[in-house]
Amino acid sequence: MVLCSGSLYAQSQITFSIPSSNIQNRQEYTHEFSGGTYNSALGALARFYIKADAANFSNTVGQSNTIPLSVANYKINSIAGVTLLGTLTERTLTAQTQEVLYSTVTLSGGNIESNLRINIANQTWISGIYSAPTSLSLSGL
Repeated sequence: MVLCSGSLYAQSQITFSIPSSNIQNRQEYTHEFSGGTYNSALGALARFYIKADAANFSNTVGQSNTIPLSVANYKINSIAGVTLLGTLTERTLTAQTQEVLYSTVTLSGGNIESNLRINIANQTWISGIYSAPTSLSLSGL
């Protein structure tokens, strides 16, 4: 996934597996991953948005079970290893477009490091690898 300054629409897959110890102990799990690349020398008033392109996470390893998107909270941590000047917001993943970052200034492009915080306690988990297609978009100057 490659992001550019200005208007953008990029699709990707969020994929994770939960360690068995988190499931057994009903402990929240945080999955850290590179959510793409933002290409810009200088950006101002950039707004990043996320939405899922499916209603659920699907188990991709032979199981037909699904898990609702609402168990996961998405957040952008940094771009190019730099914490951003702006408002970083954690959002419950849904099929609706939601703002996850409003940055007054971004000085350089680079990898978008994100995390997905997953609530384990209120779901019955079947071992597997879960995945959901997502869209990340950007608007700004």
